[in-house]
Amino acid sequence: MSRPAKVIVCVVLLLILVSLAVIATAKNSNESGTRIGTSTYMLEVANTQSERQLGLSGRQSMAQDVGMIFIFEDDGVYRFWMKDMFFALDMIWLNSEGRVIHIEESVSPDTYPTTFGPNEPSRYVVELNAGEVDSNDLQTGDILNIDKYRDGAVSTQVIYSPHKTTPPPLSTFEWAKTRISSLDIS
Repeated sequence: MSRPAKVIVCVVLLLILVSLAVIATAKNSNESGTRIGTSTYMLEVANTQSERQLGLSGRQSMAQDVGMIFIFEDDGVYRFWMKDMFFALDMIWLNSEGRVIHIEESVSPDTYPTTFGPNEPSRYVVELNAGEVDSNDLQTGDILNIDKYRDGAVSTQVIYSPHKTTPPPLSTFEWAKTRISSLDIS
């Protein structure tokens, strides 16, 4: 192989390695772009006991397009409080299928030590700035698609909302599949 061909092969291999490193870094990020309603949020993932225990406590504020998703290994009754919080939150509880089962809006730091949550099992809890649930018309019964990745990162999108008359922006096949799978035929 000639010297110029060797140089080209080395450059191509180097570019491949750099691309793989960038992809690996992005996949290992502890945040994910999340679409809820018409807004997109960067959700910090709390999927370890210590991350879930700390949550957003101690932060002075949070950007409008940022939030946190708490991921639990098992379904359970998870209650949240506003200990060491400095700003109000909207809290959204989801079951293992991604259905919104409970919402608490505009929970103030002054409510501590009161705890909030449903009396039925959930798997995920999303915390956003106060007012985001209302501005996105998110309601109990909506279904969020929760894509889980090996590293714990999460991506969500509202895929079905029983209180809205128009379907979300999915292909006809995806909408029909989502609608049929959400029906309770017992």
